[in-house]
Amino acid sequence: MGQVDIGDPIDKPFTSDHCTAVTEYDHAACCVRHDWLYWQGGSRRDRKQADLAFYKCMRQTAHWRRAGIRRLGVRFAGVGFLPTPWRWGYGWKWPRSSPTDADTSYFTAANQREVYQAILKNAEDADTHARRQQ
Repeated sequence: MGQVDIGDPIDKPFTSDHCTAVTEYDHAACCVRHDWLYWQGGSRRDRKQADLAFYKCMRQTAHWRRAGIRRLGVRFAGVGFLPTPWRWGYGWKWPRSSPTDADTSYFTAANQREVYQAILKNAEDADTHARRQQ
């Protein structure tokens, strides 16, 4: 994927709520991976690829209908022009969703990778727990 360069400064640190507004499913790791890409932002093509990767991950863990509904949800609700906390490029100050030459922030994909990996591990553990409960 053509995401922003791992050294590009990003305005805000990486965060993830696993799956926005959904708590009862076993696909939190798919959501965290998707959040990682959404946090970084980039081009429209990058967003389309991130959503397709999310859908493919969901298809491996969820029923195809649920995967399709979640994909539609991110395609419509994740647009970068809305000032939502889950929008495309949410690591950037709204209304931007990609870097400019003037960016000097401390946060980069490289120095936020450990945060991402810790959140992803937590999500994977939550998924494992949810699957055991089924």
